[in-house]
Amino acid sequence: MRTGIYATLFVTRGHSYDMHSATWYGTDNAMDFWEDVLKLEPDQVVKQFELWGCSQNKSKSLLFRSFHECDSAV
Repeated sequence: MRTGIYATLFVTRGHSYDMHSATWYGTDNAMDFWEDVLKLEPDQVVKQFELWGCSQNKSKSLLFRSFHECDSAV
């Protein structure tokens, strides 16, 4: 009997001021899935994930600031 796992981990920053760079880790068989089945390179995925993560934080901070600016105007 054989057991095993398929794993991929994408690590990215959530704000443009964070100092670490985006990276990924994965088992060989999981990397085959990304490259062969989805036709995506892990580097491309993690860069898109980072762009998405940074834009999510930015929009939340702008929304928070806008809410307080509106609240103080009332």
